[in-house]
Amino acid sequence: MLHKGDAATDRDIVLGIWAGNLGHDARMPAKYDWFYRQSPLGAPLMQLLYHGTQAAGACAAGIREFMLGERRIHAGVLVDLAVLPEHRSLGPAMLLQQGLVSAADRQFDLLYGFPNPKAAPVFKRMGYTHAADMVRYVRVLRHGVYLQRHLPSWLAQAAGSMLDAADALRQWISGIGQRGLRVRLHDAADERMSALCMQHPLPAALTSQRTLAHLQWRLDAAPQGPFRYVTIETPDGDRVLAWVCWRNDGQAATVLDFWSETPERGLPSACIEALCDTLRREGHASVQVEMATSPARLANWLSSRFVARGARPLYMRWRNTPTQTVDMHITPADEDE
Repeated sequence: MLHKGDAATDRDIVLGIWAGNLGHDARMPAKYDWFYRQSPLGAPLMQLLYHGTQAAGACAAGIREFMLGERRIHAGVLVDLAVLPEHRSLGPAMLLQQGLVSAADRQFDLLYGFPNPKAAPVFKRMGYTHAADMVRYVRVLRHGVYLQRHLPSWLAQAAGSMLDAADALRQWISGIGQRGLRVRLHDAADERMSALCMQHPLPAALTSQRTLAHLQWRLDAAPQGPFRYVTIETPDGDRVLAWVCWRNDGQAATVLDFWSETPERGLPSACIEALCDTLRREGHASVQVEMATSPARLANWLSSRFVARGARPLYMRWRNTPTQTVDMHITPADEDE
């Protein structure tokens, strides 16, 4: 039997369903408190599945605000579908999703999610379509680290230094880089970052609203942080040209979100190079960025020697299907974590 969940009262029930079934148990209480109780847009829409008196499954849709042209899109990001092992089959998962879709059709314009391959059939049966792919792009910043996998350490370091120098020379010859730009590191989002997003929107594409309250919740308060930011500014520091948020994943830096004053063309090449220079100085051997966006907004990343290294599907279900093909700009910040 399905029941509407309540984030304020069903914490222990949901954590009990998650235990051993969803992520690392030790971090789940913090994830619940952050995602289900602290969102500035309100508590997620929740569904609980009971077998008799036992809670057997749960799923939710977190609230997100998007814009598509002049239209505000009230969206739900699908998260945390979990069913206890003794009830795990297509039937309970379908019941949970049916209940969520039925409730969401009264609240959301759009539901979207990033299902794993096992969950994809459930999404398809519920009317979701494969809208795009989240493609991961990677660039090596310190070649010696990667060459050590194939060469003796001394040779890898020597060859890596030569390749790093060649990268720097190529950048200097092309004139692309942070010359004439001011770069600053930050430990939290600030008003200038959110103002850049509000002052320079992307009206032709489905894009989430990056208010300061949202950035502070989604990135600064997220339990899987901490994250860091870099702002790329004019030489006098009067204007922010772009910002990027990333997470330290050991020797790799993982970009969670970014914006620029030219969002229709993506992050400018000079800003990408400034980012890479900063991450290299911070000790990272590589940087990866993931997104579902247009070829035009990808062009500068590709010309800056980022290479595709895998993709995963993004599924969407519109309450009223748009008549035109929807362009979009989706980053990992549009997920739950």
